[in-house]
Amino acid sequence: MAKTKMKLNASNPKARQLEQQEENSKRDDYAAGTTNDSIVAGKPKPGISACIMVKNEEKNLPGMLDSLKGVVDEIVAIDHESSDHTAEILRKAGAKIIPLKDPERNFKSEGKGSKSWVDIERTLLNDNASYEWILHIDADERLTGGARQELPKLAKQDDYDVIWLISKHFYAPGKWFRYGFYRPHPEPRFYRKRCKINWNVIIHEPPRIEGRHFYSNVEYDHLYYTPGEERIRRKHEVYIQIERRQKAQYLSKNFFVMTFFILLGYPVYFLYGLARYLAFLDGWEGVKSAGYLSMYFARSGYLEVFFKRKLGLIRYSPYLENERVN
Repeated sequence: MAKTKMKLNASNPKARQLEQQEENSKRDDYAAGTTNDSIVAGKPKPGISACIMVKNEEKNLPGMLDSLKGVVDEIVAIDHESSDHTAEILRKAGAKIIPLKDPERNFKSEGKGSKSWVDIERTLLNDNASYEWILHIDADERLTGGARQELPKLAKQDDYDVIWLISKHFYAPGKWFRYGFYRPHPEPRFYRKRCKINWNVIIHEPPRIEGRHFYSNVEYDHLYYTPGEERIRRKHEVYIQIERRQKAQYLSKNFFVMTFFILLGYPVYFLYGLARYLAFLDGWEGVKSAGYLSMYFARSGYLEVFFKRKLGLIRYSPYLENERVN
């Protein structure tokens, strides 16, 4: 029986529910490769596919795309209903574009027993990649001169399947964090298409990628400052909601317990950032970032999960399929 589409409006919750179900089904079908005619079949070709997810990134995309020239052989992008010139910029760059609805509509499903939208969409990107190696990159990131030279060489070696790259977090043009929570750190951004990957993780946790790993000293730039403070704040508010939903099985629903860990978490993580990671050595920007991220960690439930793990009350894992001990 064919599905009947209803007009979506604020007073029609059944219509909203139907649209949500259809969108989730569409995402599952895409990830399985059953509805998208562009899914690449057969053995991938030697070379590099850059895979990105974007929404309203017309300001950041040109710089990122320029940094990819001469390095990658194709660009595969998921566009989340951009209302600016994002899609046009991607088309001019010759990118293969996969239009999908904004995942923020589905953030409420990011909880216990659900499949992460990141897992579904990253799988979709990988499936649509034509080349042997995949570079995962965001619109506010740039390949440096060293990375532009080294990635093509790494794509020709046979010793490793997963290459970890060093992310440098810039807070202003030419200025990057050397200490604190935003200090340079490795990310598994370059890997073979054939690798089995689990993206179904707590947000901001690295995916689980099977294969031979190599931790390189190849760097790329993350221009953290480009969206502006207000957009970063709104994005972090969304991330806090996602993290708490994903950790719901571990977190107390008691208001006083929740408030206790949030109020305690802020000074604990702030002092930890200053004492353990020397955030103050980056000056006022380092101290400010330590305070900002301390509030984020506290509200996202990190301290409560930490204490419960230490007390043996939970068996915590960043992978969403795991459950509580009791």
